[in-house]
Amino acid sequence: MKKPFTLLAISFLLFMPHGVSQTYWWSSIASFTPHSTTLFADASRIKYHTNCHTTYYVRYNDSTYFCNTVYPTVLSTPISSKIPMPPSFIITDFRPIWSLQGFIGSYQGVGYYGYAYHYYSLTNNYLHSFKIPDVDRLTRITTIDTRTSDDRAQTKAFAIGEKSNSKVPPQSYILEFYAYGIGELYPYMYAPLAFDPATSEQETADDVIDIDNYVIFATRDTRQEHAPVNLRISDTTSVLTNTDIDYQWRFVLPDNYGVVSELRLIRLQADDFILAYVIFDSQTNKYHLYTHRIILPDLLAGNNTVETHQMVVRGACTKLMDIVYEFNVNTLVMLLNGGGTSKIYHTDPYVSGSSSTIVLDYNRGELYDIDTMGCYSTDTTDMYIAIGGTDFFSQDISNGVNIIHSCLNKTDEKMLPENSPKIIKKEDPILRYSGVKSYSPYEKPADYIYGTATCIEISN
Repeated sequence: MKKPFTLLAISFLLFMPHGVSQTYWWSSIASFTPHSTTLFADASRIKYHTNCHTTYYVRYNDSTYFCNTVYPTVLSTPISSKIPMPPSFIITDFRPIWSLQGFIGSYQGVGYYGYAYHYYSLTNNYLHSFKIPDVDRLTRITTIDTRTSDDRAQTKAFAIGEKSNSKVPPQSYILEFYAYGIGELYPYMYAPLAFDPATSEQETADDVIDIDNYVIFATRDTRQEHAPVNLRISDTTSVLTNTDIDYQWRFVLPDNYGVVSELRLIRLQADDFILAYVIFDSQTNKYHLYTHRIILPDLLAGNNTVETHQMVVRGACTKLMDIVYEFNVNTLVMLLNGGGTSKIYHTDPYVSGSSSTIVLDYNRGELYDIDTMGCYSTDTTDMYIAIGGTDFFSQDISNGVNIIHSCLNKTDEKMLPENSPKIIKKEDPILRYSGVKSYSPYEKPADYIYGTATCIEISN
């Protein structure tokens, strides 16, 4: 009876009434060990918290695990459930699909997406996946829930994929398909982006988000006479059958700037969003983290009202892994990696002048995925959690950028306002194709795994 008692105790701690305890969780570090063989730390992912459960994924050389937990990192004895998966079941991102736990990646060397039912129980775990054979894997996705004319449910997805080549970097693809409900068995649309195998010059899609009735892809471009940073924007009604997606919104950067990280997008509060990346300035021999706050209607109307900030990146952390935004406290959180460590930047994207930025140093390895979290108790709703291998770091940001206590060392720096780059809208057509999905269900019972907490910052 030990396991049921443990779950009951955890549930009580997390959801006890407000007046029962004044304990406040600020920050924590915990670790799980679901397996004993070689761990691929950079394959770990954690995203999308639903029904007060957090889903994460870890990969070993002979198996993978689809896991979930109830707030793993603030308890002295963390507990999770794990569903063993085939070694070729690779998850690259988690996203909601019609309020279900959705995921994307590759399975048996083919791109796929899927969603899970009852993934937080020990029995009746149903995972539904759909192979997309024209790409080797999907890397990023955004989804919108819609209704048919007769009010039946469906979810539309816009994704980024890639296809490997033995001699050159993978070719980048953008895709459009129905992921759930009416249409999920329909053919999908896809478009390979420009690619020259002789020179390796190409356009590469890094991220995708949706805002209202628009989808936005962020792409890097290494072709001659092209800008290094671009957006492709389209109405969501039919992205790959209209002409909007044939245009690049090109961000013209100085010649001495080289983009060294992937581009990342995140929606803010209304019709604005952040585009972020890291550049290397060959004149000063320094790396800079750049953020652009873009108001979509202004951009579409041809008005450059973009607000740009930058700061010097200190140390080796020049790989921008991911960004999240907690709208309750106007806090943008950016995760950067390099040299076996991570830095986490916290700033307010709505400050137009010099912006106070708190930087946390994570020196236990590198973190590879991050997401905001909530509904875990009445005391801590504005937090985020990051994962690296089987290590978890969580941080309270209820005070916004002003982080009071943390398990990590922190420094107070500044993001400085910068002149926004010139933006040119230029036609650059892409080709369109269609393909057919194949459906693959998976059912497997789960088991418990336990972990340890190495740091818990609390106050009473």
